[in-house]
Amino acid sequence: MRWSQAFLAVAACFFTPAIFAADCGAPPVRDSEQATCYAVAYAERHRLSHGGALKRSVAKGQKGWTVRFLNDRAGASLRGWEVDIDARSGKVTRFTSYRPVGPSKG
Repeated sequence: MRWSQAFLAVAACFFTPAIFAADCGAPPVRDSEQATCYAVAYAERHRLSHGGALKRSVAKGQKGWTVRFLNDRAGASLRGWEVDIDARSGKVTRFTSYRPVGPSKG
């Protein structure tokens, strides 16, 4: 790998989050579209799946937004995840991952 390629790879790690957040608009988070944008930016920074079979839902709470990406199909290898986003700052305050539901033992 050339030094210039290595530099670009390292630089991408530091500057990519700022680029994604800039596309979402500055806080405060005012609507579900902006909240989803922040959640997708978080997903891309942390290499989380957020498309395909995952269904998105957004709910507004007292102090922020909850954005959920969930696969409700039986036997899915990826169940989903959700984040809480602070309305004032646009920062993720909580992350929860859902495991696939296994066969019931009975």
